[in-house]
Amino acid sequence: MPLAATLRDALGVPVLVDNDISAVTAAERLYGPGADCADFLLVAIGQGIGLGMVLDGAPYRGADGAAGEFGHLPVLPDGPVCSCGNRGCLETQVSTESLLRRATELGILTPGEELDQLGLAAAQGSPAAVALLAEAGELLGRALAGAVNLLGPRLVIVIGEIAPLWPRLAEPFSRALGAHLLPCVRQTRIDVRPWDDGLIAAAAAGIVLAAPLAAPRQRGR
Repeated sequence: MPLAATLRDALGVPVLVDNDISAVTAAERLYGPGADCADFLLVAIGQGIGLGMVLDGAPYRGADGAAGEFGHLPVLPDGPVCSCGNRGCLETQVSTESLLRRATELGILTPGEELDQLGLAAAQGSPAAVALLAEAGELLGRALAGAVNLLGPRLVIVIGEIAPLWPRLAEPFSRALGAHLLPCVRQTRIDVRPWDDGLIAAAAAGIVLAAPLAAPRQRGR
């Protein structure tokens, strides 16, 4: 659906539409710490897993804006069915939604409990909780190593609602990442940031700052 054009015609004002993580990545390149880095990745882990890319100084979106579906990287050949219809996607193992689902299935949490309770269970030494988060951290580290080997960024930023669990994910993540990185990219910096609910709003403003002349160009649809 040509959403931007439809809304422009209906409202009579300029309308810009973008993927949320692509917008956050573009805003990071404009006025975040990434402004000084021409090649970086931004991994956002929440209910899904998205990947924003800045390569050679410019945001990379791929054909039809389809680049960055990092959560749908296949990691388990016979894994659970993903929302995309495929099996064993990274998102089925590492997203916040999948971690809560698996923790409930394993009896670590009761239905309705949240990520804080999962982190608390691991902190209190629950073997099942520790194992679940260790597996998730290892899968994420191995998958991200593949992306870094492929694209060669200087910086990887990790954000999202997963942040409260990072103290339990960090060690297995770092171990798996280091074990699979090529020597030439082992200096890539990993920057894990706390989640900020205002980030998407700031990114929406960034779309406008990044494309002040977009509305006239879009008139031709």
